[in-house]
Amino acid sequence: MAHRHSWGPAVASDNVEGYLWAKAGFGAMLAATALADAPMADLIDRHRPAMAALSGEIFAVSDRLGVTLEAFDAFEPHPFRRGTDPAARNAAFDRLTAGLRTQTKDRSGIWRDLAVRHRPVEAPTHYTEVFHHAAREGLPTTLLHTVVTGLRQLEGAAQDMSESRLDELDRLAQPPAPSLPLDSEQAEAVRQWLDAHREDMVADLADYTSQGSASDDLAALDTCLGWLRDWLDRRLGTPDAEETLAREEAGDILVRRYPARDTTTEDHRPVLLLGHYDTVWPTGTLDTWPFRRDGDHISGPGVFDMKAGLVQAVWALRALDSLDLPRPACTVMLNGDEETGSLASRDAIVDEAGDSRLAMVFEAAADGAVKTARKGVGLFTVTVTGTEAHAGLDPTAGAGAVDELAHQILRLTDLRAPDAGTSLNVGVVEGGTRSNVTAGHAVGRIDARVATAAEQKRLGEALAAVRPVDPRTRVAVTGGWNRPVFERTEGVAALADLARRCAALLGHDLPEASVGGAGDGNFVVAQGTPVLDGIGAVGSGAHARSENTSVEGHGHPCGAGRHRADGAGKAMNPLPRATRQDLNRVPYNSPATGEK
Repeated sequence: MAHRHSWGPAVASDNVEGYLWAKAGFGAMLAATALADAPMADLIDRHRPAMAALSGEIFAVSDRLGVTLEAFDAFEPHPFRRGTDPAARNAAFDRLTAGLRTQTKDRSGIWRDLAVRHRPVEAPTHYTEVFHHAAREGLPTTLLHTVVTGLRQLEGAAQDMSESRLDELDRLAQPPAPSLPLDSEQAEAVRQWLDAHREDMVADLADYTSQGSASDDLAALDTCLGWLRDWLDRRLGTPDAEETLAREEAGDILVRRYPARDTTTEDHRPVLLLGHYDTVWPTGTLDTWPFRRDGDHISGPGVFDMKAGLVQAVWALRALDSLDLPRPACTVMLNGDEETGSLASRDAIVDEAGDSRLAMVFEAAADGAVKTARKGVGLFTVTVTGTEAHAGLDPTAGAGAVDELAHQILRLTDLRAPDAGTSLNVGVVEGGTRSNVTAGHAVGRIDARVATAAEQKRLGEALAAVRPVDPRTRVAVTGGWNRPVFERTEGVAALADLARRCAALLGHDLPEASVGGAGDGNFVVAQGTPVLDGIGAVGSGAHARSENTSVEGHGHPCGAGRHRADGAGKAMNPLPRATRQDLNRVPYNSPATGEK
């Protein structure tokens, strides 16, 4: 136990499977170091891409099996899962190699079997179960196979150990740029097909907009969802499977699964097409502001956020089918509470994303740019309890809650970090009863925005540590993070690059943007699935009477081009495997908010 405590506090757990899978990932790294004759910590440091990809293959399998990984000694498995933040992974590498350098032996037992004892190694047999599950789930294990093959080759031939073997693993760990499986003729065919059906798309948007779908009107949401189900049948045909996830206090969630057609991709997991059908507009808005078209200009409640986006997504799929172009298996998922924070649909979205290789969110574009980063949003309430007294007759007897709240607001503003993308706004202040009464109660409501998980952690810890300036008062901070940070991960960047190249092939520039608003894509990225967000309508005026989109935008070929590239052949094979992260570590228990 003294040795165990030297690595950190000992922890008891009955999650044996979680430890075994974590040890399998770490053991694969040690096995790889046995391919060369050098200290294992140095080899892990010099070949981080290979080591991360190697353990990532194993943890992709454990994720698929629903295993909760457990940390042990200096090894923390979660940062080595695919799709995690590179900075967090490098920090985990630093801690791991520092721990290995404290050990008395600088080479693994596998290396000693090969180089000193000259006997067959047992490590390859330890991964039989991993290979079995990976094959059953259709998950690649290229690096693990290469390591096992290399160990077998070195049995009785230790003189062939070479760091070049790890260089080869590094090369395998680097995915090539996805190829574009459509040629110029196919791109032109897509463009012409969309141009020919532009008016059909506008007609569908007009019909969809006429379906009121206020987030707080369950009857209207139910009617709208019924219309959507019938419309999807008419436009895409009967799906392979359909699920309606009932929600008591929000709109139901519709999940429709469509099969792949003519694809050769090795990753058979579906592409998740994610959107919401609720709007911020109250029931009755259509009576005074119906769908209107004036030349190229379209307006109406919800046209920009995000009814046009769903119409575009469906017609993009329809274009591929009509032109007999390959497309991936697709899951269309529509929720009815995005505008109120997705509190009733968040868990379902995360679960569905975990079984998808990537997600495409048809929220409105940011001035024509796709969204590759969104801030996390926290909603907090500072409540101060003081002691009331007569402000004139006995001014020192009371403990002013408003005074204390003023002190707290000044302290809270010091937490802002504009250069790091962190904002904090105390937007609502309430307190006191009369001007001649020392206030016994005061409340401040906070909106916090952060661009990184590190800033989210810093701000959360600071809010939890709030203490009163006047010891006669009590201060409590409640609330939490409504949506996690949507960071531009490696997977998100790869998707944006692929979309950009597809758009260029079609004659369009496709910029990307980081935005302050949050959406359901935040949940998807946070659990490890790469996302392309903001690929819906081009327009403006979300949540305002100026809400609008354009007729021309409905014929814009970039949406169809992106679907084509995502669906066909080997285009998405190199993208990172969707992995789960433990969302329970972030308390999304705050009041609801819908953001763009």
